[in-house]
Amino acid sequence: SITDAAQTGLDLTGDFTLNAWVNLEDLEFPGDEYGVISKFNTATSKQYLFKLTEDNGTPETDISLLTDDGGATDVVTKGNGSDFTDAWYMVTAVKSGTTVEIFVNGTSKGTGSADNAQNAATPFTIGHQNQAADYGMMDGLIDEVGVWSRALGSDEISDLYNAGAGLAYNSFTTTATSSGSTVQDLN
Repeated sequence: SITDAAQTGLDLTGDFTLNAWVNLEDLEFPGDEYGVISKFNTATSKQYLFKLTEDNGTPETDISLLTDDGGATDVVTKGNGSDFTDAWYMVTAVKSGTTVEIFVNGTSKGTGSADNAQNAATPFTIGHQNQAADYGMMDGLIDEVGVWSRALGSDEISDLYNAGAGLAYNSFTTTATSSGSTVQDLN
């Protein structure tokens, strides 16, 4: 984990993207939860939590993004349609305005709505929900974690997935055009 005081840039309060490759050892019991990327701790220090859950009603892996604005926690959950098996999956959560879109392997699983997250003084963690000592610990592998303080477009997410090795944040540049912003791949 990274303490709040030791970091700048992980206090995501507007648009952002969270991305990681995951390979689960075990997600078989209903209600099992695994934190992927988190800045979500006590009742007053919640910011964002990207997690995987074994669905209680059907045999599928749910992917969720939680944001907390200091007054309420918004949850956007989308099902994968099946369990994550013993394989690598790229999971992505994109928050743009109040819209959250969840992706698995570069394919959108749907959208939901969430308010902005507060700037909370809680540690940033990978592979843990950062609540109780052992609650939400990842049982598996995580690789190529990416955190962006902007909403990546679906074409960028597809590029990350199809490249396999991922693209570094600094491999993209934004330039202004008459119709808005365009993203160029510099690799």
